[in-house]
Amino acid sequence: MKKTDFEIIYELYVKNVFKFLLKLTKDYDLAEDLTQETFVKAFNKIESFKGKSKLIVWLCQIGKNLYFDYLKKTSKIIDIENIQKMEFNTENLLEDDFVKKDELSYILKIVMQMCDPYKTVFFSRTYLELSYKEIGKKYGKNETWARVTFHRAKLMLQKSLKEMKI
Repeated sequence: MKKTDFEIIYELYVKNVFKFLLKLTKDYDLAEDLTQETFVKAFNKIESFKGKSKLIVWLCQIGKNLYFDYLKKTSKIIDIENIQKMEFNTENLLEDDFVKKDELSYILKIVMQMCDPYKTVFFSRTYLELSYKEIGKKYGKNETWARVTFHRAKLMLQKSLKEMKI
């Protein structure tokens, strides 16, 4: 029996994808589930892979998006302190995705120094891609409050970046 190309891809990358997702989720069972979902989704969407990044980068991006979808569906609060590890400590696994790693590190450091609710609203909107309505609901506020808070966080970020000349 000859292995298909996708079986070879699976064997080559399953351990790395699992390690990435385990580091991201800090939950063995969830990482296993997301790893399997990642490869199912990749199999179904393999024709959309354009080769602009490494295959492992594409697979980990799928896994990360599935994790964010999971967080949205379960309404789990994102652990702000782990965002830095989640995005940047991937041991060069996602090097193509983070070409501007230094700039992203500066942005992350600035945002991490913001006080709540600015920090949490910013991450909820940019990383979890939650709607303003969802963000407002989590804080017991309205959509307008979430929009204003996000806008103020962006202004703080822009001001800091301008001062740093980035």
